[in-house]
Order: sequence, then structure tokens, then C-alpha cells
Amino acid sequence: REVLDLLAGKARHLKPNLVPAKGSAEALVLAGTDAKKPRSVATLSQQAGLPLRQTQRILHRLQLESLVVLRPGQLYVRSHLAQGPEFQ
Repeated sequence: REVLDLLAGKARHLKPNLVPAKGSAEALVLAGTDAKKPRSVATLSQQAGLPLRQTQRILHRLQLESLVVLRPGQLYVRSHLAQGPEFQ
């Protein structure tokens, strides 16, 4: 059903449990992303103050939740789903 809604142009809504808890490692990594400026894992790791490997795991989870998008060159951008006020 979700695929049919997307094909029909209906907006996808986030489930509340997909929004990272404020102050969590996931929220720190997501806060470092931008919708227009792709960033590397190393940059996001440094900004969040987290080990590189932990940042990679978090980015994979955020990607599976459609909150970040992987671009060519192993660069990440924030998805349109992570633009709402609940992510501020």
C-alpha cells in the first residue's frame, strides 16, 4: 500500500519512532547532515564527536529509515523526510 501511495504522489509520513531522541548519537549525526551539501563519514564523525565506525553504523541505520541518502563518493545528505520541525 505504501508503494502505491508514493506512486500516486502522496507524501510519506514518518512514524514517531523514526525520529532520533534529542541528544542521542543518531541525533548528533543527523544534525551534521545537510540536504544540499553532501558530507563524508569522516566529516560527520568529527562533527558529532563520535568514532568513525560508530558513525558509519548510525548512517546505515538512518539510511534504512530514509532519513539520509547516500550519494556517489560515499557522501551523505539529509533526506526530505528529515526536514520537518521534529528534527530541529
